[in-house]
Amino acid sequence: MKKKFKIVLSTILNLNIWLWVYTYFNNKNIEKYASTNVKSNEIKGSTIVAFGDSITEGVYINNDVKWTSLLSKDLNANVINSGIAGDSTKNGLKRIKKDVIEKKPDYVLINFGMNDHYFKKQNKEMVSIEQYKKNIKKMIAEIKRAEAMPIIVLPHMVIEGEKGNGNMDDKSSYYYSRHPSKWYDEVGGANKQLKLYNDKAKKVAQEYNVKVIDIYNESEEVDLYKILRTEENSGDDDGVHLSKEGMKFYSEVIGREIKQLYSVSQ
Repeated sequence: MKKKFKIVLSTILNLNIWLWVYTYFNNKNIEKYASTNVKSNEIKGSTIVAFGDSITEGVYINNDVKWTSLLSKDLNANVINSGIAGDSTKNGLKRIKKDVIEKKPDYVLINFGMNDHYFKKQNKEMVSIEQYKKNIKKMIAEIKRAEAMPIIVLPHMVIEGEKGNGNMDDKSSYYYSRHPSKWYDEVGGANKQLKLYNDKAKKVAQEYNVKVIDIYNESEEVDLYKILRTEENSGDDDGVHLSKEGMKFYSEVIGREIKQLYSVSQ
């Protein structure tokens, strides 16, 4: 009995040592590639992968007027839409090889956060902010390892709506009709919670010399009821996903920023 116990204990210890060694060197590789400087290519004729969630996918909107399609025309580049509705950075990492790296991109627009930041229960985010930070870092490392240029695109503000009784009653609307507003009281609201995640992504970008396109900041200066799906423009108190005007808004902001950041032939 003692012999069997010693064998089991030894096996567990060996596995823990192996796991520690693997984690240590994996983290070293992530750090190495995330810190790599990648040479930018000419935008015209390049391949750009837009990698994200439903905001990237452009749900409810026809393909020809999605922001990725508009951006492709504006930049005269091949923009591949690799957005999947409902995805968080956790999901994104699982498919980054197939949906990003294998496309052989020159640039990758990382557009996550909308499904990472929200509370799935009291004080419990879908993806914790520290894990979100780690996931963004891993994405940057994988993209740079493939000798592509990552660009972080921070998601826009949402229409929070009426709080009602704080628990998604019939008087609540827009964001708070799907997410209990009382869960966001401590942080000052849903937009403040989203901004915490955006700020974390900014810090990661700064640390690893990655450019940021701050759609959140830009959205503070426009009418959210025009760029997002509302009862008036779509018959739905959505307040998160983009309307046709929102698609133009994203394309114009991203296109303008890319032209300023990188060489674009006219």
